[in-house]
Amino acid sequence: MKKLYIFGNGLGRSFDNDFYCLDRALKTSWGEEGPLSAQQRQLINSCLDDELIENEAEAPTSEEQLRDLQRVVDACDLIAVFQERTNYDEGWLTGEGVEFPRAVRRYFHHAASQFHDQNKYLPEVFANRFREFVREHRPHIATLNYDDLLYDAYVGYDIASDHLLRDGFFKSFDFEKHQGYFNSQNEGWFLHLHGSPLFVTRNGIDQKLTRADLGSYRGSEKTHLVLTHAKSKPGAIRSSPILSAYWKELDTILCEPTEVTLFGYGGMDLHLNNLLSNTDDHVVIRVASRMPEDEGKCIEDWRKRIRNKDIPNENFIFVGSLMDFDQW
Repeated sequence: MKKLYIFGNGLGRSFDNDFYCLDRALKTSWGEEGPLSAQQRQLINSCLDDELIENEAEAPTSEEQLRDLQRVVDACDLIAVFQERTNYDEGWLTGEGVEFPRAVRRYFHHAASQFHDQNKYLPEVFANRFREFVREHRPHIATLNYDDLLYDAYVGYDIASDHLLRDGFFKSFDFEKHQGYFNSQNEGWFLHLHGSPLFVTRNGIDQKLTRADLGSYRGSEKTHLVLTHAKSKPGAIRSSPILSAYWKELDTILCEPTEVTLFGYGGMDLHLNNLLSNTDDHVVIRVASRMPEDEGKCIEDWRKRIRNKDIPNENFIFVGSLMDFDQW
């Protein structure tokens, strides 16, 4: 049975809770020393419901606010597509309508980029266990966060050089080519289910930035990130050919006998929960998380989230710190 690990943001927060908090990253990117101009912040604020924001200087961080921003970006993108099909000289969007998606993408991209910090890396004991696990089992790895902690743990090792984990990129994204090379006995997929700030589209080509280039990238071109309300995430995924390919591959993986371990995942992504709920009995689910205050309630809540799946008690692995996890 192939193993699949799906990592949530509990991975980073288990050893640096403050740094890997999305709310912190969004507020920093909004600040006076951040990437946005005062005009861009005002433009973004103008698209928010007055009831959702108390002060125009506040950063939009709530799920409802992020959902509103994503909806307007999607609308602007759709209008731009229709405009390309016409022969009108005059644009359909005003200058502000053209600038708005750029501002939001810059805001989201800068926030996500903060989790790619060269001074942040997994504790060596955990990183070694992870690498040994990949070498022995050749699992699939999927992430729901934006940090590069796992990526950092295998780049420079045989896991990267021997393609034990494959993400569909060399420089440009060509998932079909990688599928032709893929050997399930010797390797697994590395799927960024909610994207990465490294993934961008330039001149119509989906490609991956180097980690060294990330700091200087302005992030106003098309990016591939899911940063919005849970109900709007499927739409953001469909709008990206990279993320769509990843989720399609995840669906394919779950059609085969698979042991899925949800690692540091809070359970709030409805689209993922639904996908897991609809799998057949050949998919076994485990949950690895920090020790909850009420273990019984935690187990009950998980069984409600992943409905139609009978998750036995022994498949819940509770630890004092996720960095102490050793039941790979």
